[in-house]
Amino acid sequence: MASLPKSRWPLDPLAEQDGVFFILNPATILTGVPEPSSQYLAYCQSAGSFRTHKLLVPTPFQESAALQSLISSKRWQQDLPNEGLFLSEITLKQQLSPPS
Repeated sequence: MASLPKSRWPLDPLAEQDGVFFILNPATILTGVPEPSSQYLAYCQSAGSFRTHKLLVPTPFQESAALQSLISSKRWQQDLPNEGLFLSEITLKQQLSPPS
């Protein structure tokens, strides 16, 4: 997947839309040896920022509305219309909760 502008996609490879998170590129592959969890946690504590409030689990209706908002957004239209198989409406729709 092409590099996305950090100004519009600050959480790449994730996207947040209306409080709902989507994985933009599920085919991201990490290579090499996994980093020890203690080292990763130390990195997060020194360079990361932690939430001060819990994330709410969206309802299926909120998920669907956020997806529609994301794929009709200017940033989607500007940066992602031709990204191929790894990034498509179908890929994002697969992340929605199954209907109950």
